[in-house]
Formats: sequence, C-alpha cells, structure tokens
Amino acid sequence: MTRRKPVSRSSRTRARNRSAYSKAKLCASKPDLSSFEGQFVYRSGISRARLDAVKAENPKLIAFYNSLDERQKRIFDEIRAHSHRR
Repeated sequence: MTRRKPVSRSSRTRARNRSAYSKAKLCASKPDLSSFEGQFVYRSGISRARLDAVKAENPKLIAFYNSLDERQKRIFDEIRAHSHRR
C-alpha cells in the first residue's frame, strides 16, 4: 500500500490562501461597511469567492475519492459524516 499525501491539509491551505487573497482584493477597493448596501456587497463578494474556491477544489476531491478502494471509501465516508456534526 502506498502512502498518500494528506489531501485535506493541502486543500484547506489552498482554500485559506484563496480566501485571504479574495478578502485583500475586496478590501483594496475600500468598501463602505457603514451602510447596509456596502456590507451586503462586501459579504456577497466574500461568498462568491468561497463558492469559487469550492468549485475549484471539487474536481480534485472527486478524483481523489475515485482513486480510493472500497475499504478506503467507507473510512473516508465515515470521517466525512462525523466532520459535519461539529
């Protein structure tokens, strides 16, 4: 059995980096957070950036999952089921 690089750590790091980049990009335009409209525009930009990050990671995670054997998939599914209960 070959050892695999922990995909979750690297994907979390990439997502964190993209999130920080997106926040910096949004803040560079100096959004007006004192108004409802300014807050809404800022938060929708953050949400859009998060969605883009998820869309970018999906093919990689699906490819990783499909490379697992049945035993590994059961373990992965069990871990994922418990991670959403936090």
